[in-house]
Amino acid sequence: RLHGTSHILAGIVLNPGSIDFGTVVKGQSAAQSITIDRINGANWRFERMVSASRAITAQLVETKRDPAGAVQYRLDVGIKPDAPAGPLRDEIQLLSNDRETRSIPVMVTGWVRGDLNASPSLLAMGEATSAEAKQGKFIIRSSQPFAITSVDGAGDGFSVAPLDGQRKTMHILSVAYKLEEGTPRGDLRRVFRVATDVPGEPPLDLTATIHATP
Repeated sequence: RLHGTSHILAGIVLNPGSIDFGTVVKGQSAAQSITIDRINGANWRFERMVSASRAITAQLVETKRDPAGAVQYRLDVGIKPDAPAGPLRDEIQLLSNDRETRSIPVMVTGWVRGDLNASPSLLAMGEATSAEAKQGKFIIRSSQPFAITSVDGAGDGFSVAPLDGQRKTMHILSVAYKLEEGTPRGDLRRVFRVATDVPGEPPLDLTATIHATP
């Protein structure tokens, strides 16, 4: 005979369960809200919020509290205009006065797209079956003239065309793959890290794939 015990936590519902901003252009603000509902919580309340992120703002507002014990809060979350470009992943901890449900986590995700953008997002170079080089191109754009200062990732048969050092709003980055003795075979994936002189912009990671036959 097996005995077990359990404790059912108070009914707390988040709608939606997390916040996903998707893609936001750097410099533009964005905001989303979720509601937090609890039943039978006449004396229940949030006391504070905790978040280590400097890219977001958050405000918690009590919107309902009735004699039957139903309580509702609204959490308003925004992305700051000066948030750095790149992935956004943070967790806001809502701390309540209930010892059994002291902390409620709210996940915040998104992607802050900088002024730089590249296409394609993934360069498929096909199949390399001979010593003839396979070619591919990335197009890198910005609203302001810029220069590419360095590209890392060449080697193992992959190469990058020399940089011209010019400042312009669009650059074409040419990459190539050539079967050589000792280079890896099979399905290959290569990441090229492209650094520019655009202030505050992190390097771009551009991915190329190719199948190299034995």
